[in-house]
Amino acid sequence: MRRMTLTSLAVAFVVVALVSAFAWAQQAAPPSWKQGQPANMADSTLAPIPQPPAPKAAAEIPVDKIKVPPGFKVELWAAGINNARAMTWGDKGTLFVSSR
Repeated sequence: MRRMTLTSLAVAFVVVALVSAFAWAQQAAPPSWKQGQPANMADSTLAPIPQPPAPKAAAEIPVDKIKVPPGFKVELWAAGINNARAMTWGDKGTLFVSSR
């Protein structure tokens, strides 16, 4: 009787441990950027700024489909500039393109 009681307790303990482990594994892990945040920021909605899209290859830019008024033309001067934001002409005719 005593052996049966100990065996039952051991089986019950194993079942409870397995159920607890399964329930713990089912919890959704936070995203990697949120892991390690202090406890006081657990409910924060702050998130990292996503990376801007990568620049297109020159062959993928549909220059021929851009509509401009008569007398104007469109041509591709440069490609592959990541996150280009502004352009300006230099004193010697150089076109400068900047990013962040």
